[in-house]
Amino acid sequence: MSPEIEENMEGEVIFPVSADVSFASDGFPKYKLGPDNQILEEPKEDNKGPSLKQLSDQHKRLSVRDLACKFDKNLTATAKLAEEVHELCHFLYMTLSIFFSFMHDTNP
Repeated sequence: MSPEIEENMEGEVIFPVSADVSFASDGFPKYKLGPDNQILEEPKEDNKGPSLKQLSDQHKRLSVRDLACKFDKNLTATAKLAEEVHELCHFLYMTLSIFFSFMHDTNP
């Protein structure tokens, strides 16, 4: 190692991995990806955990919390749109009332 690199590394803090962390394997998974990142070939199962396909499917599913959050956001947006529609209808009603009042007053 060169002295320049040693100097830079001395000031850096490296946090150790917690002792209660366990990894399913000590290597990278072996699979091939196709178009749209679909898994084409899955490695042989070794019963150490869920298959790569199961993990991929699980990742794609929305949790109940995610669905509730989306529902709340859509409910809020719907309430805002309903309020805007209500204000627009009131504005149109007032405008038409003034218009018809003006038309009634100008016609003999």
